[in-house]
Amino acid sequence: MKRTTLFFTIIFSVILTLTPFVSKAEIVKSFVSDISVFPDSSLIVEEEIDYDFENSLKHGIYREIPLVNERGENIEINVLSVTDKEDNPHKFNISTKDKVLNIKIGDPGVIISGEKIYKITYKVFGAIDYYENYDEVHWNITGNSWNVPIESSGVSITLPKGVFPKERKCYYGLVGSETPCRIFDEKTFRVERILNKGEGITIAVSFEKGPVQEYVRKTNNPVIDFLKTFWPTAVPIIAFSLMFIRWFKKGRDPKQKKVIKAEYTAPKEISPLEAGGIVHETIKSKSISAEIIDLAIKGYIKIKPTEERLIGSSYKQDYELTLKQELGFIKNNFDKQIIKTIFGDNPTVGGVTMLSSLDNLFYKSVSKISGLTIDSLLKKKYYFNFPKNLLGETAVIIMSIFFIFFSLGFWIWEVSDFQDIKKLAIFFTSLIASISVTIIFNLLMPSKTEKGVQMKEYLLGLREYLKVAEEDRIKFHNAPEKRPEVFEALLPYAIVFGVEKQWAKEFEEIYKNQPEWFESKNSSFNINTFGKEISIFNTVLTASISSNPNSKIGIGGNGVGSGHGGGGGGSW
Repeated sequence: MKRTTLFFTIIFSVILTLTPFVSKAEIVKSFVSDISVFPDSSLIVEEEIDYDFENSLKHGIYREIPLVNERGENIEINVLSVTDKEDNPHKFNISTKDKVLNIKIGDPGVIISGEKIYKITYKVFGAIDYYENYDEVHWNITGNSWNVPIESSGVSITLPKGVFPKERKCYYGLVGSETPCRIFDEKTFRVERILNKGEGITIAVSFEKGPVQEYVRKTNNPVIDFLKTFWPTAVPIIAFSLMFIRWFKKGRDPKQKKVIKAEYTAPKEISPLEAGGIVHETIKSKSISAEIIDLAIKGYIKIKPTEERLIGSSYKQDYELTLKQELGFIKNNFDKQIIKTIFGDNPTVGGVTMLSSLDNLFYKSVSKISGLTIDSLLKKKYYFNFPKNLLGETAVIIMSIFFIFFSLGFWIWEVSDFQDIKKLAIFFTSLIASISVTIIFNLLMPSKTEKGVQMKEYLLGLREYLKVAEEDRIKFHNAPEKRPEVFEALLPYAIVFGVEKQWAKEFEEIYKNQPEWFESKNSSFNINTFGKEISIFNTVLTASISSNPNSKIGIGGNGVGSGHGGGGGGSW
């Protein structure tokens, strides 16, 4: 018994003595990534990982990178090389599981320990996001799934030649963290502390549109590929023919005159917003902007430029809007809604609103203002029909059809053979295509009355007069002389037609006194710059009307873990 106890005591002591030498903690001493952006929409990513195995006995490391972004869109990754610090090749294998690329580096027949350098170079397609006014690289550099700490981390990004970043952001920490990294220069970012398990680093760099072509994503969905191959055409063609005949008989406007006669006065029976609905067959932001300026000219609102405010790294002009008359004096319902949007549901005379406060707010009322304007056009009999708010209904119909199609399709796959599934797939796909054709033609169905066509011709004639230069006005024999009241009456319509700058330029010197509806920010009124001031106000106002917080504004708003890239790694 004593011998047995002594034996186990010796064995236990030996294990305690040896343990520190075989289980010392591993760590990534350095993770540095260099990203190069190319005009063909590809990225070349070079990662240099300094991994310290300490005294652990391992074969190498693995690196995991998701092949889908946070929106479920596929990205392509092609591993170009895996080398050591001297560019000698490492042995590696590539596998994919659950849409995650796994780069397994090392030789299963070789045991290693200590500090090793791994340089991984890969090419990426589909990692650039494209927006209306800019493109953006949004890349999770390290990923948040490393099972060891990262002692030092950083990234540099190089844009195509002659392209400069518009905005740069860098975050580090746990998923969702917005703790900023340090920006060393125009392309280099660093984290100045250890990244613990579950922490990572993400960058977002935006740049101007144009130099980088937009990437067209490939699909590997076998259902979509199958439908593309066997897409039926008979039913959609029939649906198209029937809808075209219906549109040809009931959806077209009466014929317009071939020659448009110039007009010199604003129409009395419609407002600038309604004029935009007639000319454009939709309600645009610039038409709402024109209506607001028309309300100011008519004495309902006063506009006053204020000091410029700092927005990011640039200055933006702001304006003070003051309500001058009671809401009850306003005739049109859409004008009342505009006043309520600017000054609140219970506006009072003397109420003041800063134009900047309407940013990301006005969009909530645009749909209602548009609907009230369309109601007015229908009531005044300028249109036979003008479909409203069909976008939401269209989306619901399409989603419902696709839900039924895929639900039945997957169910039939369980109980029938492939040939039956193919027939049903063709049937339902044809049905979807037919409904889509019907919806599209419904959107093209707004048709004007004879009265509506005559008004459009009048407005087009007015546009011809507004857009010509002074030297060409001599051909308009009945044109009114240049006076402030002429300028003000037609300015909102010039905005609707997009010719406000030309119109304002022609009237730069007509004002001897400052108008009551616009108070210049300068101490003395400048007749030579008044037209330019109005043009600037319209630009800022239109931007406020169009702003929407649900559309992406700025970059990298979701912090660490958002965008493309990510994943993690460890040893094996």
